[in-house]
Amino acid sequence: KSLGNVIDPIEVIDGITLEELHNKLEEGNLPAKEIERAKKGQAADYPDGIPECGADALRFGLLAYTQQGRNVNLDINRVVGYRHFCNKIWNATRFGLRYFGEDFTFSGALRLDAPFAWEDKWILARLSHCSKVTNQAWERYEFSTTTTTTYSFFLHDLCDVYLELLKPRFYGDAEQGASEEDKRRLGEDRSVARDVLYICLDWSMRLMHPLLPYLTEELYQRLPKSPTKCQSITVAPYPTAVYGWVNDAVEKEMEVVGEVARQFRSEKASLGLVPSARPRGYVRHSDPHWRERLASLTERMSRMA
Repeated sequence: KSLGNVIDPIEVIDGITLEELHNKLEEGNLPAKEIERAKKGQAADYPDGIPECGADALRFGLLAYTQQGRNVNLDINRVVGYRHFCNKIWNATRFGLRYFGEDFTFSGALRLDAPFAWEDKWILARLSHCSKVTNQAWERYEFSTTTTTTYSFFLHDLCDVYLELLKPRFYGDAEQGASEEDKRRLGEDRSVARDVLYICLDWSMRLMHPLLPYLTEELYQRLPKSPTKCQSITVAPYPTAVYGWVNDAVEKEMEVVGEVARQFRSEKASLGLVPSARPRGYVRHSDPHWRERLASLTERMSRMA
C-alpha cells in the first residue's frame, strides 16, 4: 500500500480524483515518508484520477483477468475499455430495438425452414458457436474465456457486421415500383430479419448476464414481448447451442468476404480516402467456385468495405 497501488473497488465503480486519492492516504496510519512515496506512485499510475467505470465493467474486467491467477495487476484503462463496451451494448441494443416497432411480438422460436438471408444463417451459426464455447467455459471455470467469447460475438459479429448488413433490408427503397409479389417477399424478409435480430439480442443478454448483471437485466426488460420471455433475466434459461444453426459453409464464405472487405478498407486508408468513400473496386479469384460466390455477395461485400 505504501506504493500507492492498492485501490478500493468502490473507487473504480464510482470514480475518484487524484486529490481524493491523496487525501485517503492521509487518513491512514502510514508514516509521512511512506505517504509521500505513495502519492508519487498514485500520480504515476492515475495522473487524472480513476474515471467512473460502474460495477458491471469492473466485474467484467476482473473475470477477464482470472486467467492470470490469483494476483491481478489491474490496468484501469482496460476496465475503462469495458465501460465503453457496456456503452456499446446499450447503444447497439437501443438501435436494434428500433427495427421492431411498437406492435412486434416474437413468436417464441425460429422456423428452421424460414427463408433466411445469407447473413441470417451466418449470425445464427456464430450465435450457436458462442453459446457452445461459453457453456463449456462455465463448466471448466474458465471465466476469461466467457468474457472473450461474448465480447467478440456482440462487438464484432453482431454490431460490426450483422447490424450493418440489416440496414438496407429495413431502410432500402426496393418497394418503390415493386410488384405485389415482390412486396410480399420483402415483407417476409423483414419479418425473418426481425425474428433473427430478436434471438440475437435475447440470447446475448442471457449469455452475458453472469458477466454484466445490471446492464443485461435493464436491456432484457426492454425487449419486445414473447411467450418465452421471463419476468426477470435472472430466472431465464441459459442459452445452449442449436446444431440446426451450424453452417460451416456460410462461415467460410464470411471469412473470405470479410478478408476482402478488410483489404479494401486498408487500400482506401493508404490512398487517403475517407471511410465513407465508395470507389469502384474489383476482385479476382483463381477458383471458379469463389468467383461465383463472391459475385453473388457483392452488395454485402460493398457494405462491409
